[in-house]
Amino acid sequence: MFKIFKNHYMLYSPQTICSTNLSAILQAGQLKAKHLLYSLSEESIAQQNPATPCFKEINPRATRILNLNQSQEELLKAMHPKGRYNIKVAKKNQITVKKSQDLKTFYQLWQQTSQRDEFAIHSLKYLEKVFKNLKNSTLYLAYHEKKPIAGLIALDGKNTRFYLYGASDHKFRKLMAPYALQWEAILDAKHNQLEFYDFLGVQNPLD
Repeated sequence: MFKIFKNHYMLYSPQTICSTNLSAILQAGQLKAKHLLYSLSEESIAQQNPATPCFKEINPRATRILNLNQSQEELLKAMHPKGRYNIKVAKKNQITVKKSQDLKTFYQLWQQTSQRDEFAIHSLKYLEKVFKNLKNSTLYLAYHEKKPIAGLIALDGKNTRFYLYGASDHKFRKLMAPYALQWEAILDAKHNQLEFYDFLGVQNPLD
């Protein structure tokens, strides 16, 4: 839920909300229905054979939050050494990261990723709704020799950037484009004076 201005909030939900759930959400936030500007919801769709037993759920059960109130040097120093190394590998391989509106290209990469790693994804129509109605969403694409090989979608709240979705072309995995994407999204969040970066998408730590 994102505060737009005084007493008005936007509710983002990746799944259908029934009346009972909505009442509970409003009660938890001490809100009234008139304070809710817009509700975005859609049932998840599976881009995978539903008989596959290891098919993963679409919404994460846990997350990790990075404090952005640190310098770039401090953020890099706090990373796992392999993370710092892979950012350098991406730079060495001349991976460039750009903001984009090309949702179709991202979706093609996302479909590849979902099939490869066996997780559910939303429809292209759903992503188009997100970008149409949530103006604080950003798509980044990573390029190698002008070819898009990875993508990342982020959503900014009041003081937090949420990493919503990521995708990559497995053929170019050695170029480490996803690391370049994450680092660019983090630096961009710092530039926009956000305080936290939420790596939304981590599975249950007990799993």
